[in-house]
Amino acid sequence: MWFIGLRASRRGAAAFIVALIAPIVASILVPSLPGRWQFAVAYGLALIMIMVIVWLVNVPTLLGRALKGVSSQAFLEYELKDGRLCKQCTPNVSMRIATFHLLLGKIVDGADATRAAALLRTLGTSVGKSFALRDFIPKLRRQGASDAGDVGQRLEMWRFFDETAGMGQFDIDSLHLPSVTGTITLRNSFLVFDREPSDQRPYCSFLEGYIESVLETLSDRRLKVEHVHCGMSDPDSTCLFSVATRRNDA
Repeated sequence: MWFIGLRASRRGAAAFIVALIAPIVASILVPSLPGRWQFAVAYGLALIMIMVIVWLVNVPTLLGRALKGVSSQAFLEYELKDGRLCKQCTPNVSMRIATFHLLLGKIVDGADATRAAALLRTLGTSVGKSFALRDFIPKLRRQGASDAGDVGQRLEMWRFFDETAGMGQFDIDSLHLPSVTGTITLRNSFLVFDREPSDQRPYCSFLEGYIESVLETLSDRRLKVEHVHCGMSDPDSTCLFSVATRRNDA
């Protein structure tokens, strides 16, 4: 994520320039003013300088902490060292979307549509539960979120995290809290985008299981997620998932 570092360095350079120029401007303006105005102008310039420096250097983190209690910017940080790619201490690997499609295709190769959907859903459930318990919740704790934190906050940070991982553009605004029921839309899903039109295997079943297990883990509720509309048949490449409370016999 070189461009994030570039933006940060530019903000830092701009803040440094402001810190240098502001005292010079103050030394020119203040002495030329009547005595009773000198303090007010000097105080105002100092306040503006502080506000500009804070804005230039760290506004994403400050806003993230103020609105969510957790730093959103931290979830954008990637580190490449000795051939290992990490996102907030979680080992990652960058691969083509087409490669992921091929891997899923080989897993369900030879299975009919019903069996393939069941296999992919089970796989997604395992992946989602592992991610939530092993990586995501510990991340939230390191960022300052309490174990009893607001469910809406947790879901919003999960949405942000997975979007910045390139999984697609999630919209969770239609989820009702605290029941965590309603709908989730996913635009430009990585399981739909750049996919061969002839490949009609039910890859989105993977996301059924994944989303369901993540939501259940983060909300401590029994939920049922179903993929009710596929982006493969949508000009906007938008998938729709319904989220309902799981009945005891379901």
